[in-house]
Amino acid sequence: MFLYALSRSQGADPTRAADTGNDAVRNGEPDGELGLITQHDHGQWQTQTGGPTDPQAGNIPGGRRDTLRGADFNDGTLQGFATDSGAFTVQNGLLKVTATGWGQDAVAVWYSDAYKSVYYELAAKISMDKAVGGWKANAFIIFDYFAPDDFKFAGVDDSINKMVIGQRNASGWWYDAQASVPGSVSAGKFYNLNVVVNGLVVTVTIDGKNAFSHQFPARYVDGDAVALNKGLVGFGSQQARGWFDNIALTVISPEISLDRTEYFDDGAAEAFTPVAGSWTTDAGRYVGTATAGTPALSAAQFGSVGIDSLSYVEVEATFRALGVTGIIFDYYAANDYKFVVLDVPGQRILIGHATLRSGWVVDQAIARIIAAGSEQTLNLVLKATVVTLTLNGQVVTSRVFNSSVADGRTGVLGKSVSGTDAAASFDRFRFRTDDRQFTPPAVIPREVRIGDATVAEGNRGSRTVTITLTLNQPQGTPLTVNWRTVDGSASAGSDFAAASGTVTFAANTTTATITLTVYGDMLYESNEQFMVQLLAGPDFNLADGYGLVTITNDEAGPSVVAAPGAATTESPQEISRARRQAGA
Repeated sequence: MFLYALSRSQGADPTRAADTGNDAVRNGEPDGELGLITQHDHGQWQTQTGGPTDPQAGNIPGGRRDTLRGADFNDGTLQGFATDSGAFTVQNGLLKVTATGWGQDAVAVWYSDAYKSVYYELAAKISMDKAVGGWKANAFIIFDYFAPDDFKFAGVDDSINKMVIGQRNASGWWYDAQASVPGSVSAGKFYNLNVVVNGLVVTVTIDGKNAFSHQFPARYVDGDAVALNKGLVGFGSQQARGWFDNIALTVISPEISLDRTEYFDDGAAEAFTPVAGSWTTDAGRYVGTATAGTPALSAAQFGSVGIDSLSYVEVEATFRALGVTGIIFDYYAANDYKFVVLDVPGQRILIGHATLRSGWVVDQAIARIIAAGSEQTLNLVLKATVVTLTLNGQVVTSRVFNSSVADGRTGVLGKSVSGTDAAASFDRFRFRTDDRQFTPPAVIPREVRIGDATVAEGNRGSRTVTITLTLNQPQGTPLTVNWRTVDGSASAGSDFAAASGTVTFAANTTTATITLTVYGDMLYESNEQFMVQLLAGPDFNLADGYGLVTITNDEAGPSVVAAPGAATTESPQEISRARRQAGA
C-alpha cells in the first residue's frame, strides 16, 4: 500500500486505468507511474530470469525465457491480430471478442513475427461475459493454427466450470481433456491464463495454479511429422463474448551457449567416459559392446558443473541400427538413467528408465519400421519434465516424466538382444544447450571434412587423382592438416604410391586438395580402394577424417569358352589370377 500511496503522491494519472483496462484502485499499475507489479501480474515478473510465475522443480514447465512478442491494446489497435471470424474491437485498452451469432466462432490469428521453438508459452488476461440468451461463456488461447477449422486450443469454459484442452476441426470444437477449477469460474472476472507448449505436450494453468496437461499426436505437414510449433497462434471463443488483455508469446532464450559435436574421426571420444561394457573408436565411429546382459553405457560430460534443471538441452546422435541402440539422458549412475532407443529386432522405439530397484523399465513402446544396419539420426529435446523425440527429421512423440530431465548427463547406449552381445556403432553425437555456465553465443569450432574420389586405373604407367578437403567456415589465418594414405583392397607400391604430408587451407578459403598417384596395369581385376586419413589437430574438429579413393578397373573381362558338356566354376577374378600366374 505504501508504494500505491507513493505513486499517488507523485501525480499518478487518474485516466491510465481507462486507457489500459487495469484496476483503477491500483492507479493504473503496472502501466502507471511506478511500473509497480505484484505476484498476481503473471507474465510481468522477471521475463529475463524467472520469478513468481515460475513453478518449482517437478511442477509445470517454466524458467528463463524471453518475451518475443506482446500485445496490450493500449494504443487502440489490434496490434498484429487478423480477424478470422467474429468481431474484435479495442475498447479502453482491452480486446473485445464477440461471435457474430448463435453457433458462430470468434477467432483472431496473431502474427507474432517470431520463430517458435518446440517449447513456448502463450499468456493472456481473459474475462467472459455471462452465458445468457443462448450465448456460451468461454475463452481460449489458440495454437497450431492452419485453417479456420483446423487448430488446437486451451482455455476455460464457464458453462461446465472447467479448464479445457481440445481441437477444432470441420465438425466443430472438441474437448480432449478437462480439469475442474476449485472455487468455480465466474463470468465478468479477469483470469490470468497461461498455456505452455512443450513438444507435443500442452499444459494449462489459471492464475498460476491448477495445472493440467494433455498430449497431442504429431501433425503431418507435407508428409513430415512436426511438433506444435509450426502453426500460427491466436485467441478466441465459441458462441461466446469476452475480453482479452496483456497477451504475450514467450519462449526459452533462443541463444545457444554451447554447441558441441563429437565426430570420433580423430580416434578419440573426448567428452565420453565409458561406464559399462567396452568402448573403442574405430574408423571414425564410437563402438560399444554389451557383455553379460548388461547394457554398454558411455556418459558424456559438458562443462565443469551439471546442467541447470530449467535449461534447454538438445541431443542428437547418428548411429547404425543394430540390436538395441540409442541415447541416455538424465544419467546419474549405471543404474539410474533414462533412455530412448531403437529396438531393431522388435521394430520399436523404446522410451524408459533404469533404476537400482526395478532395473530396465520400458515406459512407452512405439512401433516403427527400422531397417537393420541402416544409419539413423535420433534427436531429443529436453525441457523441464518433457522429452520430445524426433527420428530422421520426423517428430515421433513427447514423454512427460515426474522430474526434470535436463540436469543429468547424456550419453549413448547399446544393449544385448536375446542374450547375445550387441555392438553399438555411433557416427556422431551433438549436444546443445543454453545453460548459463557457458558464454553465449556458442562458438562452433572449425570443422574439416575430406571427400571421396574415383579414378580409372589405366593400362600402364601412373596417373593422378585429386581429393578435396572442405572447411565449414573461412578463417583469417591459414589452417594446416596432417594426412597419410592407408591400404585397403588396394596396396601401396603396386596399386598406388604411399604418401603422407600436410595440406593447408589458405586464409579466407574453405577448400584444399591433395593429389595422389595410382599405378596402371593390363590385368583384369575388381575395383580396388584405399583411404586417405586426416590426423587430428588442436585447431579444428575433425568432422570426416577418412577419404575413400576407388581405383576402377578398365580392362575387359576374359572370354571363356567351355567345352561341350563341361562345367566352368571359376570366377572372373580366379581366371585373372590364373592368367597372372601363367604369365599371360
